[in-house]
Amino acid sequence: MNEISEKVKRVLDNVFDNFDFERVKKTMDALDWKWDNLTRYVPLDGFKEKKDSYVPTLDEIKEEAARLMWDCANDPENAVIATGGFRVEKDFSDPNDPWMRLSFEVTDWDASASELDE
Repeated sequence: MNEISEKVKRVLDNVFDNFDFERVKKTMDALDWKWDNLTRYVPLDGFKEKKDSYVPTLDEIKEEAARLMWDCANDPENAVIATGGFRVEKDFSDPNDPWMRLSFEVTDWDASASELDE
């Protein structure tokens, strides 16, 4: 893995610091949007680990977004990665002006004319 530049780190920090994670949490709560395989500690004969589907906490949402952003920044082959509603895009074609976007998508749709003509 290549070491990322200070400019990319600044971009990562700026996106993370300005993203509205509270809005994502409110949306996920309202939609009962669960992530699979989240580990929680539940009070069964003392606290035991349990993996299940849960609506993530605000901290879990932030951790996943940070992981996804870091993975995208360090991936030399993919300019877009997504999971759990999050989508991260980057353009590092100009090393002096790296760009990244973090978004949370509730729905989307795309089409191309060639697909519609089949």
